[in-house]
Amino acid sequence: MRNKPQMELTTKRAWSPVSSAFQPKFDVFLSFRGADTRKSFADHLYGALRQKGIKTFVDDSENERGKAISPQLISAIEQSKIAVVVFSENYASSTWCLDELSKILERKEGGDAVLPIFYYVDPSDTGKHMSRLTEALNLHEKRFEENIETVERWRAALEKAANLRWKSSNDRYEPQLIKEIVNEVLTKVRPEPQERLFGMYQRLEQLDLLLDAGSDDVHFIGIWGMAGLGKTTLAKTVYERILHKFEVSSFLDRVSEGSKAHGLSNLQRNLSKVLMNKNIEDWDIHGEATMRKVLCEKKVLLVLDDVDQISQLETLCGNQDWFRSGSRVIITTRNEQLLITHGVERRFEMHELNDDDALQLFSWKAFKKDFPDKEYMALSKVILNYANGHPLALKVLGSLLHKRDQDAWRSALCKLKDAFKGEIMDTLRISYDELEKQEKNIFLDIACFFKGKCKDQVVEILDNDGFCSRIAMDVLIEKSLLTISDNMVWMHDLLQEMGWEIVRQQAQEPGERSRLWLSRDVFHVLKNNLGTNAVEGIVLDLPEPKVVRCNSKAFSKMVNLRLLQICSVHLPHGLSYLSNSLRFLGWSGYPLKSLPTGFQPDKIVELSMCHSSIVQLWSGIK
Repeated sequence: MRNKPQMELTTKRAWSPVSSAFQPKFDVFLSFRGADTRKSFADHLYGALRQKGIKTFVDDSENERGKAISPQLISAIEQSKIAVVVFSENYASSTWCLDELSKILERKEGGDAVLPIFYYVDPSDTGKHMSRLTEALNLHEKRFEENIETVERWRAALEKAANLRWKSSNDRYEPQLIKEIVNEVLTKVRPEPQERLFGMYQRLEQLDLLLDAGSDDVHFIGIWGMAGLGKTTLAKTVYERILHKFEVSSFLDRVSEGSKAHGLSNLQRNLSKVLMNKNIEDWDIHGEATMRKVLCEKKVLLVLDDVDQISQLETLCGNQDWFRSGSRVIITTRNEQLLITHGVERRFEMHELNDDDALQLFSWKAFKKDFPDKEYMALSKVILNYANGHPLALKVLGSLLHKRDQDAWRSALCKLKDAFKGEIMDTLRISYDELEKQEKNIFLDIACFFKGKCKDQVVEILDNDGFCSRIAMDVLIEKSLLTISDNMVWMHDLLQEMGWEIVRQQAQEPGERSRLWLSRDVFHVLKNNLGTNAVEGIVLDLPEPKVVRCNSKAFSKMVNLRLLQICSVHLPHGLSYLSNSLRFLGWSGYPLKSLPTGFQPDKIVELSMCHSSIVQLWSGIK
């Protein structure tokens, strides 16, 4: 189960969805003469590019003769990494194509940004020699006698294209040409192995069937499966490939986190703001009506990532009647029952990677290439059998074993054999056990207290705890135990569960563990004065107000407490002690007029006592 945010820091960073205002660029802008190749070569090339996960823009409209190219098309050219231009027999007869080519060459500096393809046309035909291309230009000269500069611009563009590195259909079959084009495009737009989508292509093909792009119906598509299988990655890949086909789009990530941290109405407001590009007044009164009005006005692509409550679907996407025809809603969740309950009939179940894709993913993490070194193949197969195709386990283990010798591998394998086979938690625990003591402490702090918090604030708090947190966090990132996204600290649900379990295993009694974050454990310890010197951090973040009466000596044995963030804790008999080891003290609604007289806050770096009854922090100079 995904946890709710564990801590409210004094300075908050607003949670927001990924919006259409920050759309990723296309990989390829595909230019061609529709009458020549739309239903043949260009269509086959487009399909081959998509199959490899290459985001390709194609103008689907049949543009009328004489029309100027639209600002949207110019924007698509600018937002594409490279342009592939298919020169066919009648390419130059289209002024639209010639304008498009001019814009491409104008905005794409450098030869690597444009790849000309001469489809049954000789590249020399773009020069001064007589050909269908030059014949078309001669006709344009007669047609545009009063605007001869435009024709000369078109002629110069054709000649420039012929001088770039190109490919030709001469002396080769079409499938071979398309394969060569796709491979060259991959080298240009996917230069780093980290961008590879292991095991994703077959999944994309299956999802394409569910998306049914040619239908004007409204489709809800659910992607479900256990944590760590790549649901979000798949949804993002699909989103980036098809968003150009929709009038508005939004990728609302971490819906579960956002709804628990800020409420569903805030998510709804953010989503409407993205789609309408304006703020809505009196949202609480008109929220649902406004949302439905937004969704039914335009063809929408909406992704709701990591949904864990039916209320989130009811509030954010309702049903098909909310949407204009042709819209698509993609939902990712770990719970298929949510999709069934909401009436989502098009469901796609994520499975573990097959043996080939698992081997490739593991190999890239462990060896930075497609296959393991020969002498490591047998050891790699043992790891693969243990991970059983789980992508996160493969990444963690591969990162753990990167640049290690065979003895280190065998040592890791011994630990694998001692663990419960098939249990992902045990797999992830091996990577944790390899960490230094300080790295382990930071990992546990983030798992219990700081997941989803601003990186800068987390670094400041941990540094003041005596940790070299930036270096340690870099190590955690390298070992696939931590990620930073939009300057926020994140870790996978399974890794967080592992961190919680490590703390639970420290002792049967919560008061003898290093960290307390569950309300039932915090209440139990504070009410019954069961805390010990083992406790280093307490964070109590209640979704709903719940008052607990605390023993006056509740903190008297917690001499090593360095982090305290609580609320709604009453002290009917006062408070006799707080740890002098505290670096961070946050007590919302503190009920007393002052802090304990014996409190020596020599190490405190942040004090947050909002909504408290404090009159004087302490007597004398501290």
